[in-house]
Amino acid sequence: QHAAREGWSFTPEHLYEPEWNVRFGIVEIATHLERFESIPLAIAAYNAGASRVERWLEEQPTRELDLFVERIPFDETRRYVRRVVGHIARYRYLHDQSVFALPPQLGSHSH
Repeated sequence: QHAAREGWSFTPEHLYEPEWNVRFGIVEIATHLERFESIPLAIAAYNAGASRVERWLEEQPTRELDLFVERIPFDETRRYVRRVVGHIARYRYLHDQSVFALPPQLGSHSH
């Protein structure tokens, strides 16, 4: 699906080649980021699926980043989002120590 949209020729063997696997992952994350307009939500969707993130947003009244992440019902996804968001914060801090890494609110998102 992503390969066709990007105009790439695709074979199933590409999934086992690091260069292609990274390309597909980047497109997948970008698609979720465009949909949810939030890095933590895009990361959660990448790991657990967009439909689950949509459901969690409907079930959770909070838009506070920390609370949302802690209420993710899948242990694997919760740990994954924590780890990736933590790495993003570290890299942003190392790049520019005056910048707060991520906003404390999830912000708006489109369904």
